[in-house]
Amino acid sequence: MGSSAAKQASEELCAAVQRGDLTACQRLAEGFREPGSASTILDALTSGGLAALHVAAASSRVDIVCFLLDLNADAMVRDSKQRTPLHCASRAISPPNCTACVQVLLRHRADPFSATELGSTALDLARGARCAGCVRALEGAAVLWQGYVDAYQPKLLVIPTWATKWLVVLRDRRHNTGPSFIARGSVHNAFKQAQTLVRDHLSGPSFSHSCPQCSKSNAVPDFVDSFQCRHCGTMLCVPTSLQLALYDCHQDVPDARPVAVLSLPQDPRCIRIKPLDNSGAQGSWFRGALGGLGLASSRPFGLSVSAQDLERGGEVGLAVRFSTAEECAQVRHALLNPLLSTRSLVPKDAYDALLALPVAAEEELPLPSAPPAEVLEPAVVPAPQAAQQAVQHLEQGQEHGAEEGTCVVCLERPATMAILPCGHLCLCQQCNV
Repeated sequence: MGSSAAKQASEELCAAVQRGDLTACQRLAEGFREPGSASTILDALTSGGLAALHVAAASSRVDIVCFLLDLNADAMVRDSKQRTPLHCASRAISPPNCTACVQVLLRHRADPFSATELGSTALDLARGARCAGCVRALEGAAVLWQGYVDAYQPKLLVIPTWATKWLVVLRDRRHNTGPSFIARGSVHNAFKQAQTLVRDHLSGPSFSHSCPQCSKSNAVPDFVDSFQCRHCGTMLCVPTSLQLALYDCHQDVPDARPVAVLSLPQDPRCIRIKPLDNSGAQGSWFRGALGGLGLASSRPFGLSVSAQDLERGGEVGLAVRFSTAEECAQVRHALLNPLLSTRSLVPKDAYDALLALPVAAEEELPLPSAPPAEVLEPAVVPAPQAAQQAVQHLEQGQEHGAEEGTCVVCLERPATMAILPCGHLCLCQQCNV
């Protein structure tokens, strides 16, 4: 099938997807059964800059998403803004269909740790859309530990208090995705390869880009979670950064948007984790009285987690208390684990083995303390008008709720960073640096 014919077929397929016409999609699919033509058409970007899977995910059409994935559509196909179908589904605001789309894409190995050119992950977009189902599904794919804690709430001109929150410790994003001076892709990869060769010649191998097996530098390709060392052939993994998020709960259900987020830099020198003072009898009358006023916590085991900016010298942090010493130790070990907190390349087999541990052990990855999100089935098929509006927003680069939860500095990216002492989400990760 020629390039012009393939482009025409891709346009027709996207139009059928936008109408929500599964029968038309199936009929069109019969026309590109030739070897190699299916992926060309399914993953081709239309004049609107979107692939068919982008349109189906943005329209929350779970049936069409499953149909396209069964035809081997690429779950990680990217548009011109580095958005994947998972990004589109996460901000669709069409529960429970959008949540079902997110779960289907995750089962087909969509990467929840990939960021767009504006630095937004799928979880950032789901939080901005206030879709609790999508947030829980995405956190379920990234969580290291979650559970109830008492969080310290410093308040301006008000006595600081402790309040019960839902804490989630999770993997956040990969540094080979997101904003870049040069658009990410083949050109950027070639530039990084040349940069690595020059740096190695002038100053020797870079520690953060060195293979742990042969100690030679590698240029990290864009968008991949792992790649092969070009010197010794070892499979290397690109670690993600870590994040702590605190949620208010209503009727034991965490909200969709966190009240505080602490994104940790991938540099152990910038992170400080200290135990909090556990003095005072937990059951004493005085502590009980203060706890009733919110001035003290009944949970005896505490941690203070802070992240420093070596360039600006600033510091942000969270202080939380746990019910048991085991919970406190699990969070501490997850944050200090050298395979999870580093920016350096790590062996893929060791990284995968760490994440696949069936039982939490000391100095190893803890299991979450809550069950994964329930698998949802679509209940309502979105109206064609709503689907078309969602696709139009996507093509125009708009996001639902853009006026609310936007960074107060750049007025473009979602606000994901909290400022102490008020604790309000008002800055994006880039403007906070």
